[in-house]
Parts: sequence; structure tokens; C-alpha cells
Amino acid sequence: MIRNVLLAVLLIGCSNAAAADSPAARADVLTPDTGNPNRLCVADKTWCASIIEDKAAPGILIEDNGTTRTIDLPVLPAEGGFGGSSYHLWPMRIPFGDKGDYLIGSIMEERTMYSGGWANASDLTLHLVTPLEKAVEVLTVPWESGSAIRACFGEKDFRQRAGACHDEYDYLAEIVPIVGQVGGSPLLRYKAKATSYPGPVSRSADSLTAKGLRKKDLVHVENAECTFARDFTFDPVSLSYVPDRPLPECGDYTGL
Repeated sequence: MIRNVLLAVLLIGCSNAAAADSPAARADVLTPDTGNPNRLCVADKTWCASIIEDKAAPGILIEDNGTTRTIDLPVLPAEGGFGGSSYHLWPMRIPFGDKGDYLIGSIMEERTMYSGGWANASDLTLHLVTPLEKAVEVLTVPWESGSAIRACFGEKDFRQRAGACHDEYDYLAEIVPIVGQVGGSPLLRYKAKATSYPGPVSRSADSLTAKGLRKKDLVHVENAECTFARDFTFDPVSLSYVPDRPLPECGDYTGL
């Protein structure tokens, strides 16, 4: 939940930055309800949402001025071994058009453990909520992922790796709503940043077969292909958000 609040602060900052070249659309920041950190609300508490933590029938419970409704979510992947999965709410609500519609987000996170390492990966799904119709999933994108793979299996490996025994991969995305799309639906600006450590490592190559590392190699570097931005516009025919260009393949950073 602390991560969600920090993410909301980050997104507000990004909206302010985006306004320098494109006017940011209004978005409501959702904050934890007093006494129930899993329930996120707008400032005046007239609208709140929370995850229904039922593994057989998960969902989002929305409380809106005394009325309630539920948005069904897909059943989480079966847990096995040292893995797990869960849903979280995205701490934002974005007005959509001028008829009381809005976008809210669910984050589905998966976690696993390796021998000497770990990984987590999450996707953000945005749901279009209207007063009378059933909510519709309009966008799913990679959101936040991290992994530490491979390990030192002896003193020789430790020396070759200069003490940096894990290859680390991180991916962090954000969405900023932008004013201006025809029909009142906001344009969504998606930004992603991918980094690896130590240096430009790759999951397709065995780091222990590479030349030995030096202290100057122990740095986090951005991956140029997977650090990118895309603008998504709403297509009323398919009822989905469509990117201006395809997203790159970033499985090294977004996969378990």
C-alpha cells in the first residue's frame, strides 16, 4: 500500500511535467481510508474502492455515494512452489468524457523464487466504468517488474563477478492522462524505464562465461529499446486503447 501512495505522488509529478508540452488531464488521486489501508478513496470519501480477495471470484468493490457495484477480475494463476500472485488497486481515477464515466486500474502481480534469486512481474489493466453498463477492460500494459537471477557458486565466481553475484533487471512504467482526444476520452501517455545491473547484462547469455567484472562495471544502465514512451488513444469501435506504435519486446525486464 505504501508503494501505491508513492506511485500516486510520482504520477502527479509526471502530470505536472507533461503539462509543459501537453496539457495533463484531471486525475483523482486515491488514498488509503483511515483504518483500512486496502480501501482507497477520493478526498471527500464519497467514492471508494477495494479489492475483493476471493481467489475463486476476485473483483473490485466500488462504493459510490452509498451505492455499491462489483467489477469482476480474472481468477489469479494457481500458486505453486515458491510463487504467488495478488491484485492491487492503482491509486488513480481518471475521468472519461462528460457523462460520469471514469477509468480505474487493477494491478495483477506474480512472484516467484529461483535457486539463489527471485522475480516479480505485474501488469496494469484499466477498466472503463460507466453508470449503467458493465465495466470494460480497455488497456493492459506491463507495469512494474524486477528480478535477480543467477548466483555465485563459489569463490571463483565471486571474484569474477566482483561481488555482484546477481544479474538484476528492473522495469517501471507510468501513465499520464492528456487532454485533447476527440469525444472527451483522455489520451494516455505511457512511459517505461528498464535498467539492468551490473551493466548491460542479458538473460539469453550466461554471465559467468563473460570476462571478469571490475568495480567500474558495477553500475545500473538503461536499456535503450525498453526505455520508451507511447501515446494511447481510445478506439470507440473496439472499446480499447491503441498505441501510436507497437510496444517493444521487453521480456528480459517484464517476465518472471
